[in-house]
Amino acid sequence: MAGLAGISMEVQWQDLFKRYSQIVEPDAYPDIEQIKNSFGEIGGRLTERLGQITDEELDASSPRDFPVADKSVRGGLVFLAWHESYHVGQMGFLRKWLGYKSLVG
Repeated sequence: MAGLAGISMEVQWQDLFKRYSQIVEPDAYPDIEQIKNSFGEIGGRLTERLGQITDEELDASSPRDFPVADKSVRGGLVFLAWHESYHVGQMGFLRKWLGYKSLVG
């Protein structure tokens, strides 16, 4: 989402988590604090960028093809927001299945 919004950022360990990556030794993975810090930094930059993005940039053709009718950057961002919320819902389901309280309420 950050890349689609025009943010250039390199995460040293992104190859460990890319699609079809193989599981490696546990020591190769970043610790949870590194992951949380990266998410916080990316989230902050994305929030700032989304406040600055123009209609012209949003109307431009998306460089990636997402499974939605709107092939613009706007359509891609909407799809990615929906996609992430889907995963949050899955985590909520798993929490309840494991006997934990719901995320909200």
